[in-house]
Amino acid sequence: MKQIAYSAAVEALKNIFSDPRKDILTPQDIYLVVGRNLSQHEQNKKWLQNRLTPLKYYGLVESIYKGPNKMVDSVRLTLEGKEALASQATASKVNAPEVKLEAIVRDIGAFEKQNPSLQIQFVVTRREEKL
Repeated sequence: MKQIAYSAAVEALKNIFSDPRKDILTPQDIYLVVGRNLSQHEQNKKWLQNRLTPLKYYGLVESIYKGPNKMVDSVRLTLEGKEALASQATASKVNAPEVKLEAIVRDIGAFEKQNPSLQIQFVVTRREEKL
């Protein structure tokens, strides 16, 4: 089976472990984070197995099993996974696109047109410089 690229695995990891305070998640936690339908038990188990395979291959997570059937009880972020998330967060800050005020005003205008029942007030003020 062909593995996905490391960068794609880290992106998938970022989607699953979006809360930096949590490094152990149950399968149900993962399904909620990624927006899976909790009533589709068999599809969710297959999806989780497929999702975890490349993450385990790169050493980003490890599964914790329970019971005689070796069911996945939880998924733990490894040290390598934590480092990958930290380095991606640093890289995304460095490569963050420049946001222009004109684009924000244009987007707010478009949002108002799509939502005529809402009135948006957008105020920009200059911060006082700290000495």
